[in-house]
Amino acid sequence: MQANFARAESALATAKGEIYNRQALLRQRKAELSLAQKALADANLTSPLDGVVQARQASAGELLAVGAPVATIVRVDP
Repeated sequence: MQANFARAESALATAKGEIYNRQALLRQRKAELSLAQKALADANLTSPLDGVVQARQASAGELLAVGAPVATIVRVDP
């Protein structure tokens, strides 16, 4: 009976350790998701005016410096 109790306590401690590890992994994955969502939001471009793209200066997937031109927008209706 004492041996069964000791095994049960050991199994409980192991399970608690596994829960702690899984919770830490979940926190890490949530942080990674948050960073990925921020990177995606930062990757979206919006134009300050209505118009059409006349010329593209950059290709999809190309890394650009902050402020680098991406496209030339021409107003359709001034």
